[in-house]
Amino acid sequence: VMLKIKVTFLMLLCILTSRGQDDSLLQANHFSARSISIQTNISTWLLGVPSLGISYKPSDRLEVMLDGAFSHWKYTKNGLPYYWRNWNISPQVRTYINADKSTYLGLQYSMGQSILSRQLSKYKGGGITIGKQYYAGKKLLIDLGISFGYLKLTDRFSYTYSNNVYYKNRSKEDLNYWGPTALSIRLSRKVN
Repeated sequence: VMLKIKVTFLMLLCILTSRGQDDSLLQANHFSARSISIQTNISTWLLGVPSLGISYKPSDRLEVMLDGAFSHWKYTKNGLPYYWRNWNISPQVRTYINADKSTYLGLQYSMGQSILSRQLSKYKGGGITIGKQYYAGKKLLIDLGISFGYLKLTDRFSYTYSNNVYYKNRSKEDLNYWGPTALSIRLSRKVN
């Protein structure tokens, strides 16, 4: 738990204080007003859950986003089938809080379902997100962010497989979680 707190604090500190770019590029650290961009979260791809999102900036300081992720994998272990199925939808509203419009603070909502190693659960919740964007090309930004908040895990149960049939094995209590809820390493590409 202490390591988790230290890593979270270190990431937050790096996001807020990093200045890895020349001041001549400050205007390029954000997309202009009325821009539309598509994005993907690399951190979910590393977990085998491809993601895609869209964002719209009605002004230089405000952005509205919708991200989605989905996976549907099946594998066999010791002759038994296992599934890696996930879906997630996360709308987000951000406001850019510094002079060069690259550091943001926002609100995020998440809902989804996961089936991992014969465990199923649904979740929903929300929280505060904070992050920073970096110039990576004329129409490309790298976005690093972290969200803190609440998740409620419901409909949790495990299941077993016998004679080509799945059986609900054991129900679990709902779980309330407070803490880091999302980590994002996004590539964002402006389309207009």
